[in-house]
Amino acid sequence: MSGTRRQRGRPQGAGLYRPPDTPITTARPDLYTADPHAGYTLWPSKVTTYRYPQTSDVAIPLVSNADGFRTSREFDERDDRLRVLIVGDSFVFGQGVWAEERVTKQLEALQPQWRVDNMGMTGWGIDLMIRAIERHGPKADPVAC
Repeated sequence: MSGTRRQRGRPQGAGLYRPPDTPITTARPDLYTADPHAGYTLWPSKVTTYRYPQTSDVAIPLVSNADGFRTSREFDERDDRLRVLIVGDSFVFGQGVWAEERVTKQLEALQPQWRVDNMGMTGWGIDLMIRAIERHGPKADPVAC
């Protein structure tokens, strides 16, 4: 979603996409909860583990912030570095990998002068990504999205 133009801290077109009419249900209610704006997110402010695939012997640590995304950092935390927000599906979320192996952590390690925030969620399509940017993106105040 690079190149999103901003108006007063919000992506252009913010508010044009309606949330789903009915809450989205998930096969993993232990990890995900309905979100009236973005369809669903992780349970907010939770520390747990999960297995991927579910039959795996390996338990992967999972930490969510107050907005229900896979990070221990809050989007509105003060940070003087350049802010980049990566939005996406399970590839950005890092399904099946440890937090340090996700693309956002790797990018931040390559560019330590950047704070790279992760707004990925398994199963999201472009519609829910846009809704998430509209709702949570302004908190991160990214220069790129």
